[in-house]
Amino acid sequence: MEEEIILYRTPGCPGSEAARAYLAKRGIAYVERNVEEDPEALEQLRALNVFATPCLKVRGHVMVGFDPEEFERLFADS
Repeated sequence: MEEEIILYRTPGCPGSEAARAYLAKRGIAYVERNVEEDPEALEQLRALNVFATPCLKVRGHVMVGFDPEEFERLFADS
């Protein structure tokens, strides 16, 4: 079964850290994939035609960058 929320991130990326903090603060479960340390995660990110982090896959929808309002819209609509 596919995870509902996947965060593709790189260490030290401010947007990645903002997404992690936002999800943690709200107690939202997610799977974290570090694309610098996990070649499979990088491959998955590229398969989405995304070449930047953070990238969130929210119930099948892809969001590049992190915008809390956009995340909430995707999270609620799914």
